Amino acid sequence: MGATVLLVMAVLTVSQLCWAQPEGQQYIPRGAVLELTEKNFVKTVQSNPITLVSFLSGNPAEANYEGYLSQQLEYVSGIMTQKGISEVKIATVAAVKYPALIKQLGVQAEARPVMLFRSSSMPQEYFGQRTAEGIAGYLSEVITTKAVRMVSTKAEKKRYEDFDFAKFVAYVEPGSKMEKWFKLAAEHFVPVIPFFQVTDKKIAKSLRLKKTGAALFVKPNEKAVPIPSNIADERSLIRFVYTNRKQALMQVRMVELHLTWSGVMSPNLVLAVVKPKSDVGAHLFGTLKVVAKHFAGNKSLHLAWINPDSDVQPMLPQWTKTFGEDLTTTSAAFGFISLQQNKHVWLDVNKDVKPKQVIQWIDDVLAGKLELKATARPDDTTPQGAATEEDFDIPEEGEDSTASEAERTEL
Repeated sequence: MGATVLLVMAVLTVSQLCWAQPEGQQYIPRGAVLELTEKNFVKTVQSNPITLVSFLSGNPAEANYEGYLSQQLEYVSGIMTQKGISEVKIATVAAVKYPALIKQLGVQAEARPVMLFRSSSMPQEYFGQRTAEGIAGYLSEVITTKAVRMVSTKAEKKRYEDFDFAKFVAYVEPGSKMEKWFKLAAEHFVPVIPFFQVTDKKIAKSLRLKKTGAALFVKPNEKAVPIPSNIADERSLIRFVYTNRKQALMQVRMVELHLTWSGVMSPNLVLAVVKPKSDVGAHLFGTLKVVAKHFAGNKSLHLAWINPDSDVQPMLPQWTKTFGEDLTTTSAAFGFISLQQNKHVWLDVNKDVKPKQVIQWIDDVLAGKLELKATARPDDTTPQGAATEEDFDIPEEGEDSTASEAERTEL
């Protein structure tokens, strides 16, 4: 009998999918969390190398979650102190108290973003799990991970080629002006998107970097995107990466969990739980890639897949609880998730499902031809609501407010 595969249609909030309070945190000491205001915000972020800021909405309906997150931030501060990391400060902003500051920054407070501010660069949003361990682990990687990885030997080239996630590579001369702003741009994306620098002409040619200054944004299962000639500083390169970061098929990772499940990419998500190295998984992964290619460029949805043996494995029980279907033991499952409502519908398919069947089913869901079932609510400690495209749209003074999603105000 053929293996059963579940195809899911769900409509739910980001919180039900991303945030599960971890157990066993009692041993973590609590540390200081700064309260930023309109008067001390700029001074604080400029005087510290890194400041992680959580914007709290102050909405009474979100009191449970925001209390939970504030506690987690105290634990993060304690972990940083334990590790002797003094260059990172943890802070919050009560959005309801300081509307002028929120307006200046262009932050959508109701989405409760957590953002990383550097004293010498553009701010970035943190899309990982809202737990002390998740945030502390992310900050540790920000500090310890090399912003630029060199590709100058065969071994380094192999490591570059074996990296299966989105990455950026450039042929850059040592000591050049480009090397300086390339590194600054790379620091912005640590540890989510690695930047690789090639200095050897022969290796550069083998990676399709034909001349000095050539650079490619490489995404799995897609044609690499070259940078245009007008990219000449770190801000324009950062904007370029943000503009082109949507992938035809994205693997879900803890470090960008919120990004995958939020409305930043699109209002709908096609999801697959697949073990690509298994016989059934290999077939279904191939089906998923065909489906992804079919919907490439469709702004109404994005596609992602989960390897249940990857770092997101601890989240499977939470998603099982959310959907009411066991995702902890299944070897393969497909789903279509809308991020605007709180409902879902399931579809059973076998391992021989054809791409055209999945495509037709997705079209039917988008057309409203299927009845949706309400999704179980999570407990009250989880956040409600999802980030949106506006989270990235923080224009500089004098710039058009409709500019690229990556543009942010420099403090």
